[in-house]
Amino acid sequence: KTFTGKKSTITYGRSGTDIRILNSKLYKKGSEATISLNGEFLNVASFVSVEPAVSYMACAVAIAHALNINNDKIIEGIANYDPDEAPTK
Repeated sequence: KTFTGKKSTITYGRSGTDIRILNSKLYKKGSEATISLNGEFLNVASFVSVEPAVSYMACAVAIAHALNINNDKIIEGIANYDPDEAPTK
C-alpha cells in the first residue's frame, strides 16, 4: 500500500516497502504485529481483531512516522484506539 504525501511517498506492507510488517498474529480479542521502521522494530497491538487491522496498524505507523511522532507515542496511540469510540458519520 502507498501513502502519498506532497513531498514524499511512504509504502507499507509485507515486502519491498518502507514500513514492513514482519509478522503478525490475530487473536479472538485483538491483534499484534512487529513492524520494521528504518531498521527499528516496533511491536504494536490493538484490540481490533479483524484481518485488515494489521494493515491499518502499519498505515498508522507510516503516517505517524511521516509526521515525526515519537515511536513510543505511535505504539501507545495504536494500543489505545477503541473502535467503539471512533467518530461516525
